[in-house]
Amino acid sequence: MINLSGPTGGVTLERHGDLLLVTAADEPPMEEVLRACTLAHEAGMLEGCAAVLVDVTGFVGSIDWSVIRRIGALTPWILQSRPQVRAAYLIRNSAFALVVKVIAALFPGAEHRVFTSRHQAMVWLQQAV
Repeated sequence: MINLSGPTGGVTLERHGDLLLVTAADEPPMEEVLRACTLAHEAGMLEGCAAVLVDVTGFVGSIDWSVIRRIGALTPWILQSRPQVRAAYLIRNSAFALVVKVIAALFPGAEHRVFTSRHQAMVWLQQAV
């Protein structure tokens, strides 16, 4: 598990078999999110994922798109022209759904879907593993 947190927020990455769980809380600095993803990459946590759950229900920060692209470069499967993995985004309201649409356009190597229910997201992800 990778867990980086500071006074404004944090990010956690956990690997459970073929599932990668990413949780962002409060307002983590985007460079810290990148650092956490880099550490996960170096630890081999990003290889061989079939499913990714990104929990942003507690995220209130801003998004730095250059950092998002750099994170994508750490996960070669997400840059493929056809979906290789499923990525479920657990959101608290529909406003974040627009962000996921942009992420889906940038990274066609994953099948992206938005959920407000963790249970429904996990059911969908388990179909991929």
